[in-house]
Amino acid sequence: MTFDLEGDATMVHEPAEAQVVTGPLLAVCGTAGPHAADLQVAIELGLRDENTSARTFYYNDQRSEKRAREVANEIAACGTKYVVGHFSTPAALAASRIYGDRGIVFLAPGTSAPDLCTSTSATTVQLFGTDDEQLECLARAAIELGRSILLLSQAGTYGARLAASLVPRLAPCCRRVTALYFNEEPPGRLPVAVEASDVLVILGPHDFAARLLTGALSAVALGEILMSDDCFTPSLFRESDLVSRCSVAFLEKQCGMLRDRQVNDLRYRARCLLGRSAGPYFETSYLAARALAVAWREVGFDDPFAVLRHILGNAWQSPFGLLSLSEERRLQGYRWKMIPAHAIGEP
Repeated sequence: MTFDLEGDATMVHEPAEAQVVTGPLLAVCGTAGPHAADLQVAIELGLRDENTSARTFYYNDQRSEKRAREVANEIAACGTKYVVGHFSTPAALAASRIYGDRGIVFLAPGTSAPDLCTSTSATTVQLFGTDDEQLECLARAAIELGRSILLLSQAGTYGARLAASLVPRLAPCCRRVTALYFNEEPPGRLPVAVEASDVLVILGPHDFAARLLTGALSAVALGEILMSDDCFTPSLFRESDLVSRCSVAFLEKQCGMLRDRQVNDLRYRARCLLGRSAGPYFETSYLAARALAVAWREVGFDDPFAVLRHILGNAWQSPFGLLSLSEERRLQGYRWKMIPAHAIGEP
């Protein structure tokens, strides 16, 4: 199975068996890259494990507010009432308001924006933790190290928002705090000196982190590295020494089960489809697919508000704890923790 989100065009998913697909229309939205492929495989496996068929369409939101609004309007025009994805915070925020206006249920398994679920996005369900909690996790880790801190973030992303909030939180507690904000393409050389004793905090999309590590940071003696959740993919580090000194803010794993499946078995199946290890958002994306499928079986798929009520009223065993949803449609039951990079994505 292969997936291609390079273009803007929609692609229809065909099940393994050549048969007519009946059932609800489901839009899966991401950006070309590893997170989108992980999302698509998670949807494939989640629906399969519930013996559920859906007419599934894939969209590339290009991590852009403008494109996300275009995608959301295309989805609404097609009569689709169910969406999973939009990992980028700007894209998710822009699209969620349109979904709310059009009565489209939107499950967000990898977006950590604290303001995602509001009265203007009343059909959005946030199946992930929020940046407020992530910020405290990163701050505690940086303060415990008690050294000079260098924050590197990409302007215009949620990482820059995290950096702006971390500076006043860290300043009274650390020897020195320096924050650098780069545009889409970081420079080939940092404008400040970096010492091996410095704590490096990278905040932003995984491709931004990759460009830093292969560019400006490639000739720098690096010490401890802390990363925000979206910075990391399993293929980010090629040097084992570097990965051993990096920790990622993420939801803490507490058990090895996801509903009625062993996580290590799920990840093995995903690896067979992807040709590599699935990334950190695989489990919450899989959970989104199964939550939808269970609701469709119990209440049908013609009434998206009945489906939404069913999802909001249930809880699920997950590797991050027994998860449920608050009245504000936000996930609860998990804990944030700084996790060694080599352990992210492992069962």
